[in-house]
Amino acid sequence: MDNLSKIMKITKNMSLLYAEDEEVLGNTTNIIFETIFKKSLLVDNGQKALDAFNANTYDIVITDVHMPVMDGYELAMKLKEISEDLPILITSAFINDKMAEKFKTKGIYYLKKPFDLEKLVSTLDEMLNKCE
Repeated sequence: MDNLSKIMKITKNMSLLYAEDEEVLGNTTNIIFETIFKKSLLVDNGQKALDAFNANTYDIVITDVHMPVMDGYELAMKLKEISEDLPILITSAFINDKMAEKFKTKGIYYLKKPFDLEKLVSTLDEMLNKCE
């Protein structure tokens, strides 16, 4: 978990927008995010995430793909129109090769659920290194 301390040096000054409609998973995971990021806002659908982003710019977005009102992919595309270089991570238990390729071509990272802290930190490390 050497990457965690490295990541935390970067993320301690970053704000995260986290969209997850599964209440227990969202609340549990956001506890971790609140320790890693300076600020973390949890919302339960893509439209709320887009509204929150428009109200306050965030440094990074993590979103579930399957959500009510607006799904994570549509959210990611709208956010990329606003901020092309915004690091976005989509999570889902149902990511297949076709979806993964679609995400990659749009510059969106993905993580298959369930994920552990090590996979999350590794993906964040990759995302943030690309941003530097």
